[in-house]
Amino acid sequence: MTVNQTVGRLVEVRISSPVEIHDFLLLRADLGKAMGPHAKVLFCVDWRKADVFKPEISERFLDIMRRDNPKIERSAFLTGTSAAFALQLEELINQSNNPNRKAFKKPVDLKTWLEPIMSPAEKDRITKFMDEA
Repeated sequence: MTVNQTVGRLVEVRISSPVEIHDFLLLRADLGKAMGPHAKVLFCVDWRKADVFKPEISERFLDIMRRDNPKIERSAFLTGTSAAFALQLEELINQSNNPNRKAFKKPVDLKTWLEPIMSPAEKDRITKFMDEA
């Protein structure tokens, strides 16, 4: 898992399987640093290299998403090709109780949803982030 905040309010997260419980200590700290100076943030989460999570992993992600809800302006998740993982992620998003979170299968759809509220620098950076994968 990687968390970066290099431009504006955009927080970039990349998650690959396998994900283990001990990864969450680092994730929580990194998310706190990235969100710290901003009242609201934009999340772009690339989960294209992740696979279905064990129940305890799902619960940890859900806890983090619920805890971060007040700081989210928009949060976009890119799921990749796994239908089972996409369904699991959709359920986590629904349970997080934040209508400003959405999952996408295509980078272009994710960008289209985030870009209307992004600065020009954030738009440039999200394109680079998506291309880096």
